[in-house]
Amino acid sequence: MASKQKHSIEEIVEQWAKEQLKGIKLYAKNDFINSQIEKALKTAPSKKGGKGPNYPDVKCVIPAAEGDIPVMIEVKGTKGALIKPT
Repeated sequence: MASKQKHSIEEIVEQWAKEQLKGIKLYAKNDFINSQIEKALKTAPSKKGGKGPNYPDVKCVIPAAEGDIPVMIEVKGTKGALIKPT
């Protein structure tokens, strides 16, 4: 019997997310935004509880009248991949 393997569309979803943010400067996974954001990304635990730096797939800062809004997007291409089982 063939195993049920989930097909990931992560690259397609990531490209779609980037297209939605046209006109806004996007940062590469390792690009520095500011010290507060970098500290948060280095110290926040991963979904699985691991330690070490986090590298969101899409990083940007959306300018707003009240102040800039940092946006971090972790793209998942399979159903249920964002859920942390307990």
